[in-house]
Amino acid sequence: MSFECVRRSAGEALRPEDARRVAQMRRLGSASLRYWGFDTVAESAELLISELVTNALQHGRGTSVGFSISCDGATVRIEVEDDSPERPIYQKPALEAESGRGMWLVTEIADAWGTSPDGKRTWCELEVPTDEAGASTH
Repeated sequence: MSFECVRRSAGEALRPEDARRVAQMRRLGSASLRYWGFDTVAESAELLISELVTNALQHGRGTSVGFSISCDGATVRIEVEDDSPERPIYQKPALEAESGRGMWLVTEIADAWGTSPDGKRTWCELEVPTDEAGASTH
């Protein structure tokens, strides 16, 4: 799924209509996980979705953001695509920092993460506990 967003100037705050997209993508991801029976990873996935979609909206340079969530039985994969040619920057934030924790959180929560060679797509994966992965038929 992809959605339109407003091109922003550097330092400009997210517009309310774009900020609402973060919650919408989080709900879509959560609904998919619950449908698949992966309740134990839903909370972590919601946080990862929030961080990746927010990063795409804040740092992407285009007017659209793509989001997808999929599973292959034992692994949930979250992908977000934007129009920025730059890769996300991992940095450990200072304790008093008010922002800049997005990719740090992704690296701490996800079992794996990376970017496409062109830097436009960022993905992360969560391993589903074997009792849930074995029970799912999706």
